Amino acid sequence: MKTTTQSAKRRNRKQNFPYRIVL
Repeated sequence: MKTTTQSAKRRNRKQNFPYRIVL
């Protein structure tokens, strides 16, 4: 789960907002 968030944050730094809520 942590790796997915890091990958998403690097690919979509602006779209990392929704990913943080899921964490």
